[in-house]
Amino acid sequence: MIAASVLAVLLFSAPPKSIGGIAVPPDTIVDDALTKAATKRAADEMKNVLAQLDRDARPPAVKDEIRRKIARLKVFVLTSSHTVDEVVRFYEQTISEATFQFAGRGLVSDLDEVARLGGFSVDPEVRKKWEQTNIKSARWARSDGSVEIDVEDHLIDPRDGTVAAKTVLLITTTVN
Repeated sequence: MIAASVLAVLLFSAPPKSIGGIAVPPDTIVDDALTKAATKRAADEMKNVLAQLDRDARPPAVKDEIRRKIARLKVFVLTSSHTVDEVVRFYEQTISEATFQFAGRGLVSDLDEVARLGGFSVDPEVRKKWEQTNIKSARWARSDGSVEIDVEDHLIDPRDGTVAAKTVLLITTTVN
């Protein structure tokens, strides 16, 4: 009985091999808590988008199509033991049309934005620790807009602003 329970836990907690038809790199797992937080944040942002859409002068059919696309939007946050470059290399080898764009930016400005959206303040010691740190990021989006992959080398937890030098992936997809 115990062996069956352990086997069930192992089978059902195994990381997915793909998300929205996109392969997941080895040693990469979906972080359910962060996915839930990112989904909530996206839903909050979509309320504003939908309110603007209601005021927009576009034809009703166009508005309906936009609403359908928004309703199918799914967000997944994953963490990986691989570097940003290794994750990008994996995707560029497994997705023929994938060419990632790299960028860098100050971590503290992202931390401030996360804190503003999350409604909390950043501890001065945390700010001081990370003030000279830049985030390395890479982004790719499928030409039809159905999938976007963002990879960064630091994780800023949207719930409390905790920062970790850890590779994080944000996969956004529309599900048919």
